[in-house]
Amino acid sequence: MQTVDLKITLLDQVAREAREAGLPTERGIKRLIEDAIRREAGTKLLDAMRQLRDARVPPLTEDEIAAEVAAVRARRRRV
Repeated sequence: MQTVDLKITLLDQVAREAREAGLPTERGIKRLIEDAIRREAGTKLLDAMRQLRDARVPPLTEDEIAAEVAAVRARRRRV
């Protein structure tokens, strides 16, 4: 785990609304960052799906998917 120190400047109204929503806490900021990362991953996945559709790439079979998953897991174990 890493500690990241952040300092941000907000408009008064935004800072007030953030305080009221409980966001300017370590837990609140952590949740915002994690949510942003998930949204970005979803966006990338949808973009990749559109590119595959536009390229008319045929879908993978279940066996091909299982082989890809196994290959990724094997690479992660080596790292």
